[in-house]
Amino acid sequence: MRFAVIFGVLLLLGCANPKQEAHDVAQKFATAMSTNDRVQAEAQLTKVARQRGMVALVLKDSPKENAPSSVGEAVVEGENARVPISSESKEQATLLLRKEDKEWRVWGMEVLPKDAPLGGMTLNFEKPEESFKDFGRSMGEALGGMMKGFADGLKQGLGSSESASTSR
Repeated sequence: MRFAVIFGVLLLLGCANPKQEAHDVAQKFATAMSTNDRVQAEAQLTKVARQRGMVALVLKDSPKENAPSSVGEAVVEGENARVPISSESKEQATLLLRKEDKEWRVWGMEVLPKDAPLGGMTLNFEKPEESFKDFGRSMGEALGGMMKGFADGLKQGLGSSESASTSR
């Protein structure tokens, strides 16, 4: 009987909740961001992200009003998780986590600035060069759409003036 009770307790303790674990890591990272605690923030990162030193930029460029104030529910898909965070100024982001050595670790963050005309951007703490590639692609798409609209308007305007001048 005693063995069954001990086995049951061990089984319950061993049954971890991946959503809660990912949420807890995201909460620690968000708290570290809001208090500019570099040591705590780096402790939540993947090994490669720690080596790249990107967290220093995230902490440096986070004004207090943009500091994370709430952490949402984790969405776990196998070895990856996404955890939404938001700030008092309504800035929104999603922390990107992955299992590393059986622990959840932050590898990146999708940022959606308030009133952002170009949409969001993924900050990849492991491969920062990919972050800027995505930003460049977003800028190119936005500018391309704007230029197409300008060209279409110009064609339409020129077409109207040509038909007006030939009808005289």
